[in-house]
Amino acid sequence: MFPILASSLCRSRTRLLAYGSIWSRQIENLAPADQKRDRKAYHQINYNVYPHIPLRQIDSISGWMPPLDSPPPLPFRINRSKTNNIPVYSEIRKGRTLHLTIIRKIEGDLHAVKEGLKRLLGEDVQIQINEVNSQIFIKGKHVKPITKWLLLLGF
Repeated sequence: MFPILASSLCRSRTRLLAYGSIWSRQIENLAPADQKRDRKAYHQINYNVYPHIPLRQIDSISGWMPPLDSPPPLPFRINRSKTNNIPVYSEIRKGRTLHLTIIRKIEGDLHAVKEGLKRLLGEDVQIQINEVNSQIFIKGKHVKPITKWLLLLGF
């Protein structure tokens, strides 16, 4: 009784079958062949979508900006991640008592990045350089100001 009631209430061309307590859906091919072709042509309409791409200004909701076409003339370069974001991350260590900000994917002079970060965040911030992995560790939560600074530099 329930499968008949469910199939009569269903608006699409599907029939619900009950197998114990599991419901499964079986598609019925009730339309003639030429109606199927028209439906396929209807669903294959292509729409041209041109998304709004912010041009070097922070006007998007997420704050994402495309990188400059040519890298800025600085002694270092910061490559973007696979998802085209700035590689600045926050991490919590030592029993949730140590907050770190990590900058990854740095090419070039790491000490120039450190000097720029000291001017941005202040002289009292502890900054550690890992030259093997080309990463910089900053003590504290500084993801938003560092990301904004790197976007304004053109990375």
